[in-house]
Amino acid sequence: MDVRPDPDDPITMSDKADPAFRDAVHKALLQLAPADVAKVGAFLDRHAARAADHGHQDTYQPLFDLASALHLTEKDV
Repeated sequence: MDVRPDPDDPITMSDKADPAFRDAVHKALLQLAPADVAKVGAFLDRHAARAADHGHQDTYQPLFDLASALHLTEKDV
């Protein structure tokens, strides 16, 4: 069995949001200082919190594969 640490929860935003707003949020998250990331992690009780980076579907592919194997749909979430 291939065991990997679970990826952090993604932060998503509607594609209908103003592009300038999306860019500003994206930039702000990517520029968080490690000390600020640690504070957020402590607040959320996530000790493995780390700085944001660009999300990639392959990071979450094991979760998609599991959902598929269990025949889960968005209605199950």
